Amino acid sequence: SLQCADGTLSPQTFTCESAVSADAQVPPELLWAKMSQEFTKIALGFRYAVYVSGTSDLQVPCSDVLDSTSGLGQGPTCAFTADRATLMITLGQGATIKLGDTIRTKSGVLKSSASSSTTASGMQVSLEIGNDLANIDFTLVASASQATTCTDISVTSAVQRGAFGRIISVQWSLGSTTPSVVRQQLADLLDASQGQLSLSISSRKLQAAARALEAERSTADKLSPWTLEVQGVASNWLQGTGTATTTILLMVAKVPSPVISTQQEQDVEMKREDPLQL
Repeated sequence: SLQCADGTLSPQTFTCESAVSADAQVPPELLWAKMSQEFTKIALGFRYAVYVSGTSDLQVPCSDVLDSTSGLGQGPTCAFTADRATLMITLGQGATIKLGDTIRTKSGVLKSSASSSTTASGMQVSLEIGNDLANIDFTLVASASQATTCTDISVTSAVQRGAFGRIISVQWSLGSTTPSVVRQQLADLLDASQGQLSLSISSRKLQAAARALEAERSTADKLSPWTLEVQGVASNWLQGTGTATTTILLMVAKVPSPVISTQQEQDVEMKREDPLQL
């Protein structure tokens, strides 16, 4: 297959628009910017072949072509493909650029032939990605599927796909099967945990929620188990999202009542000559 100037793939029996302009005085046109599947490179597609003023080299400093290299990381590199219709940008360490960001070319430096005196004005496009590559596949793993209210509980996110080399953010919530009074008791804890990869609930916090639930329940239901439904919505730097849910069955801890017993008094007779040891 052949890659056309608009970035699409066409069977060889079809004819793509030539990457070289019939009129060298027509400046190149920036058509699209796409992130590679590895998320380590960005491809800029042009309608015509592109030359940079002052050089005919395929590899050029990114700062000679782009209006800004902000977000491309430390030491990004730029090189044109053999037909000069695509500029490949290899991102440097610590790159922060994301989908939807604008990429701009410098004004007055790009032209359609090495000998042309006509250069293109500054051009800009938004960074895109194809299909659903940005979406996240992840699960929530609870420390136990069943526990007592005297137990510390933790829920951790396990990402199968979708981080793409950077940390994801998780927004936590409790599902509808969680008693409403429990959701209210744990609301501040969830607020403090937003964006983190795990959610930890201490036994102290869990017992306080359990006591509030017990106060609302009838006598017959006070010791009945209840469900803690934890939900997570993950998002990544590519604006992709994913959702997951896990449930924990909480058994109300039965604290035994202390047994108090009295001992009978005993009289001890001591003689004066008996040694006394303390």
